[in-house]
Amino acid sequence: MKFGAYESITENFLPHKVQAQNNARLPSEISISVTELNSPIAASSIRAFVAAIADEVGGAYLMPNSAGRVFYFDSINNQFNGLSEIRPCGSAVRISKNQIFTTPVSTTSGNRSLIIYDTLRDRAIVVGLGSDVAELFPARVVFERAALGKDGKVYISTDRFGGLVYDPATDTAAALPFREGADDESYSGVTPLPDGRILFVNRRANRARIYDPAEQTYTYSQPIGDDATNRYLASSRLPNGDVVFIQNGSRRLGKYHISSGLFTDRDKGSGAQGYATAALSGDSWLVFAPSFSGKPVCVYDHIRDVLVDSSYVAPVNNCFYASCTLSDGRVLILPDQYDRAVVVATSARRHTSNETTHARSRYW
Repeated sequence: MKFGAYESITENFLPHKVQAQNNARLPSEISISVTELNSPIAASSIRAFVAAIADEVGGAYLMPNSAGRVFYFDSINNQFNGLSEIRPCGSAVRISKNQIFTTPVSTTSGNRSLIIYDTLRDRAIVVGLGSDVAELFPARVVFERAALGKDGKVYISTDRFGGLVYDPATDTAAALPFREGADDESYSGVTPLPDGRILFVNRRANRARIYDPAEQTYTYSQPIGDDATNRYLASSRLPNGDVVFIQNGSRRLGKYHISSGLFTDRDKGSGAQGYATAALSGDSWLVFAPSFSGKPVCVYDHIRDVLVDSSYVAPVNNCFYASCTLSDGRVLILPDQYDRAVVVATSARRHTSNETTHARSRYW
């Protein structure tokens, strides 16, 4: 599989029948329902939550970036309940039914331990053999996002020096290797690929890299698109294994194609409307949360390669940096600085099989 190549879009670039991809059918229209929820979450001058971790009973645990307290969202009663205090988190990911792994905000934070939050007992447990993460890096590092790999290890993107990996099986943490002379590489989005490799998205340049845990090596991409300012803050994997990159500040989307190993980039519309997080709804539409106040929630229709705004429903008056898919298929989106969360539901009326017989699509 060729990796790191960039290819311009042409009219005959990889055409295929839509039905050939997971037997998908083109939707005639997508309905987006956006509900704003009043909550007791205190407003903060900096980001309130860094992650939302869904459980099997319809709720979600909200991991604090600054508030210092875990909250639980009860989706049945639409209530937010305060739980135990915990040190501010830089990133978080669920690693088992009752365990949420978290990092500190940075290596210069007051509490620099790796912590697992036990949802069953509502308490924080220091892990990583009690190590100080500052000892793993030569200078200050900010932890961005975390993801659970196919090998059961946690991979964390950082603003420099390669990243961090935590192995729950051995309770050990280590810094990931980075390219010599590239200590300023800043990676935000981190997404596991179906084959076990880990895709990191660069937030300072229009490049990405893939880490192979088996070989402990990186492969770096060529520029994704022609614009060097395409800086992506997050990423999300589609049902077919492709990865979409989310840019904060515009409607440009990048994409990694798992079948070909190609990276592509395309402008999906003009205007200042960036996205900082996304989650798949229960019917597999990718829901983007706006990072600008007053902008609409957006759904990416990956079958037709279009963005669908919820502006005809209602714009969202907050900025959002964390989201998750609830067990009922709705998407919970958490606020940046305000006391109002959002729940998004999507649905689509689909064409019949006869209507999709001749439907065709292509990669970006």
